[in-house]
Amino acid sequence: MSNSVYKVFEEIEFKAKLLAQYWDNFHTEISQHLPESYQPEIQELTDKLETALTQLVYELQNPTLTLATTGTTSSGKST
Repeated sequence: MSNSVYKVFEEIEFKAKLLAQYWDNFHTEISQHLPESYQPEIQELTDKLETALTQLVYELQNPTLTLATTGTTSSGKST
């Protein structure tokens, strides 16, 4: 892959990690002001975000290219 593509991937990875930090700060702050009954839902959201960001970073660090073709193929021989 070209260097510019890797730079884009690195920038997205950086922003994903930044989002995780922002969420952690928000989570800490909001948890202090919400009733205890909200804590499981906040934790569930935190876990889902962490899972999604982990998957995103993994896919950015290990990109795959998938090619697909459609239509009919022929060997060029008549039967």
